[in-house]
Amino acid sequence: MTAEHATMTCAEFLDAAAGVVLDAADAEEVERVEEHATTCPECAGLLDDFKRIAAALGASAPQVEPPSELRGRVLGAVAQEPRKLAIPRRLWPRELRRPRISAAWLVAAASILLSFGALAWAYTLQTQITALQNQATVASDRAARADNLVQVLASDRLAIRPLRPVVQSLPSRGMVYLDPSSGTGMLTCHNMPALEQGHAYQVWFVRGSERISAGLLWPDRDGNGYTLIHVPVDLQSFDSIGLTDEPGTGSAWPTTPRVIGTPLNQSWPSALRKTATSDALSDACRIELTMVCSPVRERCALANCVSVRPGPISRRTAGPSENTQLKSSANRTGRRSWAPQ
Repeated sequence: MTAEHATMTCAEFLDAAAGVVLDAADAEEVERVEEHATTCPECAGLLDDFKRIAAALGASAPQVEPPSELRGRVLGAVAQEPRKLAIPRRLWPRELRRPRISAAWLVAAASILLSFGALAWAYTLQTQITALQNQATVASDRAARADNLVQVLASDRLAIRPLRPVVQSLPSRGMVYLDPSSGTGMLTCHNMPALEQGHAYQVWFVRGSERISAGLLWPDRDGNGYTLIHVPVDLQSFDSIGLTDEPGTGSAWPTTPRVIGTPLNQSWPSALRKTATSDALSDACRIELTMVCSPVRERCALANCVSVRPGPISRRTAGPSENTQLKSSANRTGRRSWAPQ
């Protein structure tokens, strides 16, 4: 059928044409049908077919002369019970007509559904691959930390020192394990004061007016943590080691008073060496488990621990103004000044 016309659509034409050829339509309906037939050749052909079929049906019926009394009976019955003639508007309801869906539309819909399914599956697969890669990276980094830790604790030149808080009322404590032969050491801390967001504890070696950065420590939410640090080869020439609260990127010079530390010129009893190394391994394992629950600290610890290798150490000597500033800061906070101990 052609497109819709102003007076009647092709679908409406089919409904009305049957009533027109059977003389069951009103004048307005007949006019609309004929007007549509003049503008739609296809519908005009259908109208001619309907007329021929109706004429053939009328001609095929045998001609029988009705009885003379039939007319009187029919007219009498009509006069006694008048009825309005119902004119059918449609030969079948529109609801019974099913929409026609072409095969091309079905193929297109199936292709779209398959495409969405493939994209969802690819996204899920990529997410699983990324998670496995992250797990493999974390496992590899932990293995590297374990290798470095074993190397430090197995050294013949290992120096062990306890870390004590500067403010005696603080419960903070720790241990430091130093191997000058490999230039690597390990430091563990417990119950450290909470840090501001984005801050870390920076480890410093002290020799006279020199302050040498050895690495950074990110404790967990309970104040516990461990890290591998750089150890100067000439360790015996240094006076002490300590930790200060610094920005997470590290500082070139201590900006706050020391929180915890220890002198390096005091020896550790050799009888306690084996116990101390066993405790170090236990502490590292416990802290590893807590770092698994904290992805941010895990990434910070990985960046600090795994990258530690023997190499050049940042050294700096304090000028007079820096010494004065640091001492006045310590006096304001009530902590002891950053002096070799």
